[in-house]
Amino acid sequence: MTLTEADVNLAVTAGDLRFRMEPRLRAAGLKLRWDMAALPDDLQIPGSTALPVLRVLQESLTNAVKHSGAQQVQVRLAAEGGALV
Repeated sequence: MTLTEADVNLAVTAGDLRFRMEPRLRAAGLKLRWDMAALPDDLQIPGSTALPVLRVLQESLTNAVKHSGAQQVQVRLAAEGGALV
């Protein structure tokens, strides 16, 4: 089964991405500030929605490493008013 075929827990899936990206960010000298406090632990979303969200997040972090010259990057995921922000 692929990510797009079932509902997924967004907090767990995003946490997996963080786990994979954090060493790369650290190696580039970027401190990662990760905030999912406003994201319910049990939020299930369709995989067909989760996949593009994760790809945008991954691309954003990759661009921060390659192009930003920053010392810190912040990611905030939240569910507010029935929307993912």
